[in-house]
Amino acid sequence: MPTPFTKENQPTRRRGKAKKTLALDAIRKISGSEQNYYENVVELSVMGEGNPALISQLLQRIDPPIKATLPKINFEFDVTLKPHEQVLQIVKATADGEIIPEAAQILINGITSVMKVKEVTELEDRIKQLEGMAGVNDE
Repeated sequence: MPTPFTKENQPTRRRGKAKKTLALDAIRKISGSEQNYYENVVELSVMGEGNPALISQLLQRIDPPIKATLPKINFEFDVTLKPHEQVLQIVKATADGEIIPEAAQILINGITSVMKVKEVTELEDRIKQLEGMAGVNDE
């Protein structure tokens, strides 16, 4: 029997505020507003006072840097070829400078993942076929 979830039966330890919220609340308490905080950070940076590592960390916590994204790639790719031939196409395109190595690795990993899924699917089908021939039920 599950425990009833009632107003009286609540968790005693609540989660609390997130670290980002706590940091922003502390900034507002000291600086008054985010605008004042940024002005203080710039002033400390220009005057050479304070801890530059701390200032950098605080700024990164509030507004994390944007993650790098790969550029859009366009090269001749024949999807009808066998997987190993597709990988060779990607390697050749990388060697010719058409795509960057990081993009090539992502494409090759994608082909590898598809092949693993296909392999598992084919094995499941074969097992079901053998069980059917042997008269084994799945129940």
